[in-house]
Amino acid sequence: MRLPSASDYVMLNGLDWNTDYEILVVAENQRGRSEPSITSFRTASEPTTVPATLGCQCVSCSLATLLLSALTLLWLS
Repeated sequence: MRLPSASDYVMLNGLDWNTDYEILVVAENQRGRSEPSITSFRTASEPTTVPATLGCQCVSCSLATLLLSALTLLWLS
C-alpha cells in the first residue's frame, strides 16, 4: 500500500488473533528508495485488554507507527 508523504502511521485492520505477521516498510523520495525496514510480531491468542484510545486501536498499529517514524528519521538523516 502507498501512503501520502504526510502520513505518520498506518492502521492495520482485520488482523487475526494468534497469527505471525511481517511488515516491510520502504521510504521513497526524489533520491530513490530506501532498503526495507522489517519488523515481525505475533498477535495475542485472544483479547487481553481494552483497546487503546489514543488514535490507535491495537498494538500492531502502534508498532507500525514506531517503525514508520524510525524509518522517516533514518531516511531524512
